[in-house]
Amino acid sequence: MERRFFYFVLIVLTSQFLIQSKAYSQDSLEIERLKNQGKEYYDVGSFDAAELSFSSILLLDSNSIKARNNLGLLYKNLGRYNDALRVYFEGEGIVRRERGPNDSLLVILYINVGNIYNLMQDYDLALQYFNYANKICTDLGMKTYPANTVHANMGNTYYGMQEWRKALHFYKLGIEAKINTDRRRLDIAYANCATIYERLGELDSASMYFNFSIQEKIAFAGEETYRLIPTYVNYGGLLLQMGNIEEAFYYLSRALELAEERYDDKHPDVADCYRALATWYLASGEVDKALDHHQKAIAAVVFDFNDSNIYVNPGLDNDIMSEPGLLQILHDKALALEDKYGLSKEKKDLFAFLETLEIANSLAEKMRSSYLSEGSKLIITGLARTGFDRTIQAAYYLFNLTGDEAFANKAFIAAEKSKSSVLLASLQEVERKKNLAIPAEMQELERSTKKETEILKKKLHEERQRPAPDQFKLEKWQEQLFYLSQQLDSIDHVIREQFPEYAAKYDNEVVDLNGIMDKLGEDEVVLEYSMCDSCLYIFMVSKEKFCIERLDIDTGFHNDVAVLSQFLRKNDFASNTIEDYEAYVTTANNLYSLFLKPVESDIEGKKLLIIPDGDMGYIPFEALLTEKPAEAGMDY
Repeated sequence: MERRFFYFVLIVLTSQFLIQSKAYSQDSLEIERLKNQGKEYYDVGSFDAAELSFSSILLLDSNSIKARNNLGLLYKNLGRYNDALRVYFEGEGIVRRERGPNDSLLVILYINVGNIYNLMQDYDLALQYFNYANKICTDLGMKTYPANTVHANMGNTYYGMQEWRKALHFYKLGIEAKINTDRRRLDIAYANCATIYERLGELDSASMYFNFSIQEKIAFAGEETYRLIPTYVNYGGLLLQMGNIEEAFYYLSRALELAEERYDDKHPDVADCYRALATWYLASGEVDKALDHHQKAIAAVVFDFNDSNIYVNPGLDNDIMSEPGLLQILHDKALALEDKYGLSKEKKDLFAFLETLEIANSLAEKMRSSYLSEGSKLIITGLARTGFDRTIQAAYYLFNLTGDEAFANKAFIAAEKSKSSVLLASLQEVERKKNLAIPAEMQELERSTKKETEILKKKLHEERQRPAPDQFKLEKWQEQLFYLSQQLDSIDHVIREQFPEYAAKYDNEVVDLNGIMDKLGEDEVVLEYSMCDSCLYIFMVSKEKFCIERLDIDTGFHNDVAVLSQFLRKNDFASNTIEDYEAYVTTANNLYSLFLKPVESDIEGKKLLIIPDGDMGYIPFEALLTEKPAEAGMDY
């Protein structure tokens, strides 16, 4: 949680790949050889060979818990969660049979199982296994590792469930245990609490825990440690929220200094520092400096891009180090370009605003089809909708400014994709769990290939950041990535050739304005709505013409929607009061004035196809009133 997006932590060895097991046969040289061989294969990305090595240990020692833990870690990293659970449960059976139901080895197994369920977002089962682990720790009187990690992991589960108070409770229990026993990683625990308090809006408490985290890092690693970088970035962002402008700038600048001392120019931490400083400059009204820092942030996450011109962006064919990082930076840069246009009124700034958003949208669509990790999916889901909504706004501005229908078309397509991207994300999650026409073997091959690609990209990035990168590893991983890319292309080709209906579900292609107009009859009109923050866009499309209306909305709009939908759900008009009736006729007329009156002349006498957005979906348009009744009293 040192980042703005959250990663679940699987409890395994951090400094070595294998855990110690009391059952390990000390005189088995072959087992030791296989263990080391499996580690070497894993390190170079030969995952099949690593699996074979660890599995071979079980032929020599069928009760080996250590080998099963190694396999569980390997399967977890490959996204093979069911296989990971299988070997962990095998280990549980062996320990319970040979050592009893209250053995300390079960704690590690249960923590690992719980974290697998966290990754699968099955939080109830995760908590169940963490509670098993906690009970054993309590019964055995354990106060150090792994006992002091159980509460932290339970905090992680509640964090995933967005139950912030419960997460905070367990993080604090973990902190108490660490203070009294082992202070390692206590700085992370403090930072976790700070992040929770920030989410709860309790900024003073968040500031206090960030300071605890900073003090702990300095006490253990000194004032020049690179571990301070993300904490300084997050704390600087908090201080900016609190209005402590100068202090925020100090911490953000200090983070950048440490990052530049520790890393090369191309590094995600360097990019985070530039991005945070860009946010500071934008909040301070220094738009040009903000954009300059956005450009440096982009260069830090794209290996083959170094252009300092703010009107130039990388393409999807560039060598992108961190796609989630680049996506966030592009969104931030687009907002800064919008502010720049507000000051300059120059078309080039508005063009750049739209172009940057379109690149971000394309990147989000690419990521949606290739990323498997939960952290990445959360980022994509949130930013995809935001990106399309902002694209509507930028294209609408340009359409009004230039009169070029191409921009109206871009706005309409963005409105369609804004809805379809959210629907598609839900559809993919549902369809993933079904037994579809595509053979299970092919689905598993595609998924595992994508996961291996993610792992190799991560390894490649980490090796490139070393002072003396291992060229043999770099060449080998590049070769493997090329092979995996070809394999994914082949799988995709087979799916699209043999299962076109299935493949079509995952395409985000939409019909444009001309396509809609061609298909409409003379007496038909499409009304498509798109809600973007504080405004509502209405797209009116008929056989002969189209228009776009932009209307401001506020909390009154959402209140009207809530009142009307609640009124209609009651469905007990006989018991309504005069106040209920007045509320209905007022809100029904208010919403008619917003939804239909702006295009009244274009829709009169026409058949309407209405495509709502957001809260509008709760409102049947037949219940709207063109005007409030003139008569007094209740007359439905």
